Amino acid sequence: MITWSVNLNPNRLDPELRPDALEAATPQALEHLETLGARGVRVDLFWHWLMPTPWGVNEAALAWYRDFFAQLKARGLTPFVLLYHPPEWAMALLDTDEALFLEAWARFCRLVRALELPLVQIWNEPNNFLAGLKGDAALFDVRRVGKLALPTGVRWHTLAAMFAIARAELPESRLVYNVLANLSPFLPAKRTWLDWEHFTQLLLERAGEAVDVIALDHYPDTWAPGAGPLEWECLDIARRHVNTPGSVWHGKAIMIGEVGYSSAPNFHLVEWPLKWGRFFPGERDEVSMADWYGAALCHLQTALTRARFPHNTAHWINLYELFDAPHPVGAHAALRVEEHFGLVRRDGTPKLAYHVVREAMHGTLAYDLATVGAPRVPLPWRLARWAEQWRERGQKPAVQVLERTVPAALAPLEAER
Repeated sequence: MITWSVNLNPNRLDPELRPDALEAATPQALEHLETLGARGVRVDLFWHWLMPTPWGVNEAALAWYRDFFAQLKARGLTPFVLLYHPPEWAMALLDTDEALFLEAWARFCRLVRALELPLVQIWNEPNNFLAGLKGDAALFDVRRVGKLALPTGVRWHTLAAMFAIARAELPESRLVYNVLANLSPFLPAKRTWLDWEHFTQLLLERAGEAVDVIALDHYPDTWAPGAGPLEWECLDIARRHVNTPGSVWHGKAIMIGEVGYSSAPNFHLVEWPLKWGRFFPGERDEVSMADWYGAALCHLQTALTRARFPHNTAHWINLYELFDAPHPVGAHAALRVEEHFGLVRRDGTPKLAYHVVREAMHGTLAYDLATVGAPRVPLPWRLARWAEQWRERGQKPAVQVLERTVPAALAPLEAER
């Protein structure tokens, strides 16, 4: 049976991470999770919040997490936690004294061990070379060109050491490595260190003994525009590897670490005064989001089964995310897409996709996959790419009429809008 999970970032409850405000907002979040039928919750453990100063501990933050996880347990919800969001002082150490950075990381892992976490993700999408655009911390060697910091390689020693330390400090937890799987079509050549499959191979060669679960983060139709909700080649590739004896992947569990669809409207890659290059092939809204979820979740239930993944000890599909994100002032429209992945709007009301997800998690969502797949036509991204990648996109199934994706109950809900 699949463990359905929903992403809940604490700063969606309160952007300033005030314990009293977080506590006040928690009941509504838990009510949504219970209504949806989720059995798991992916939660960010903010390193910078728990350890705001070198070697110091924010006891109020630790107490909030302890109470929050107790509430999850009381409702039968299993936490899947992300150890990430490093403080500035730790990232400064990484550039000056890697040994001290790793010592700080060990103390962070030791600090959260008392929370008794069953499923722990180490860092976030270490292959995401676009992380810097969002201001996210990364473990890359870089070359500076003016104000730009261009990634030139991976700090493999640091990344592998972090997994080894986490294994020693969190012996009762299953450790998760997650990888962003939809970057490859942006790359000029295959099998580079950024390509998710090759990156995973290299990571497992260095830290495989400390990795229990490989989580695929994949956003077809959002961060892979035009790919379609059934484009899950990465899942088939992972299946082949983990079921092959002798492979460094063999025996690892595979889960969907992040999947979702942004209801943000289309935008131009080049904005005012010159409008150029609409990012998505078509328009998008909450209706298309609901349709996408219906197709994608029904497909994933047939693709992620015990028969196909017999080694799975973490049979999860985690949806990104419960609440829409706060509005980042001055951000490019490409980053504003991040605001609209939520199943719940900022005002606390559910989107149309909320009801589709609820049907899926309760096992009542019916969808006939025979309505999808023909004719197979390319939906090329509105970005420059190699001819080979155009041809590959043409091999992906295109969604036609999603007749039984959205329950009939959605019709009156849409009319009310």
